[in-house]
Amino acid sequence: MNTLGAARELLERSSIGWGKVCLVAESGSTIHGVSSDNSDIDLTVVWTEDLRDLVLDHPRAGSRVIRTQPDGVRSGPGDIDMQVYSMRKFVGLAAAGNPSVLSVLFTPPEYELFDIFPSEELIGLVVSQRAGAAYLGYFDGQLKRWREGTVSQRVNRPELVEKYLYDVKFAAHAIRLGIQGTEYLLTGRVTLPVPEPDRSRLVAIRSGQVQEEDALAWATEVREQLVAARAASTLPKHPDQTALDDFLVRWHTA
Repeated sequence: MNTLGAARELLERSSIGWGKVCLVAESGSTIHGVSSDNSDIDLTVVWTEDLRDLVLDHPRAGSRVIRTQPDGVRSGPGDIDMQVYSMRKFVGLAAAGNPSVLSVLFTPPEYELFDIFPSEELIGLVVSQRAGAAYLGYFDGQLKRWREGTVSQRVNRPELVEKYLYDVKFAAHAIRLGIQGTEYLLTGRVTLPVPEPDRSRLVAIRSGQVQEEDALAWATEVREQLVAARAASTLPKHPDQTALDDFLVRWHTA
């Protein structure tokens, strides 16, 4: 079964009818151009609630993760991890400047497996300086996990520290977030996959070819650029919430 077929089967088993789905797109390390042969398949799915979902505010209407592997088992090559959002939840997170959700809006067509999604319209509605705080917060969170070894229950990679002396994935994530946050704040866009030469440098970090002190020096530089971009950004300070509300009403009543 191909990836789209497997995703459809997982969704329908989770009580999300295929007729409600408006986007299935590759995400994670693949979309950023830094995946490896050992990477799993990360997908982002957005679906549209019907009247019953909207009125009853069903728990599935927010966001959740659907995986081929059971909880507590790490995904491997060929496994699928889907981050699933209702349209309402997706729009709310995009307006708040969530970096992972914003990346979905800039996904190139070749990474979209199924698409009846209004990306360009939403970009015009959600782009704002609000994302600066989110990018910086996510950057600092990844940096803390990298430097202090603090991890969530779902993410624990002692084998990387043993092999490379530091968690190269947290390092690469932090630096990538800083690069993309800077671009977003100065241009209102995110280029995917990450352009060269940064892409190759990130791959080198993930594959353990960069000493930690050199990775940390780059991270420090990238953070300074992100902070400067927040100060220099000419994007709107906040999204137009009324316009976003009007969009959601139109989308759910079309």
